[in-house]
Amino acid sequence: AIDLLFATLTRDMRAVQSNVLLTLARAAELGPPAGVRHAVLKCACNPVFEQKSPVLVHLDGDGGFGHYVAELAMTRAIEVARTHGIGAVGVSNSNFYGTGGYFVNMAAQAGMLGIAFTNSYPKVAAHGGIRAVLGTNPIGFGAPRRNGEHLLLSMATSMTAGSKIREYLNAGAAIP
Repeated sequence: AIDLLFATLTRDMRAVQSNVLLTLARAAELGPPAGVRHAVLKCACNPVFEQKSPVLVHLDGDGGFGHYVAELAMTRAIEVARTHGIGAVGVSNSNFYGTGGYFVNMAAQAGMLGIAFTNSYPKVAAHGGIRAVLGTNPIGFGAPRRNGEHLLLSMATSMTAGSKIREYLNAGAAIP
């Protein structure tokens, strides 16, 4: 819960409202994006790491909160990179993790480059389409800077983040 709170506050302090509670409610309703129908988030999850090679690790998130699982994954990637120069952790069986910027900043704070990708529920129509078939697939990139103000990129692959659309809809405002 502390990881989730800190990640959400970090995002909100950067003037990006996350509407994380609405997104988590949807995740609880739909279950993990991997296709499990009507599953709920597991609050007492038991993520399991499997070392695939010296630099590649798989993490089964056991249906847990994406924020918690992603923090475990980035922490392990940093540990592996300290030993081998590069570290990658693939995650399965997890849920919404919020902003990728939070997790790549962990790598930047450790003096490393960080990259984070995630999948998402279908939210966007393909070009010319009318039905949502693509996720917004958040992307994060972080790089350390000497002054401590790390270079961070945290974005969705859609024109507008889903949280912005929900913000307009909740306010009854027109979507620009």
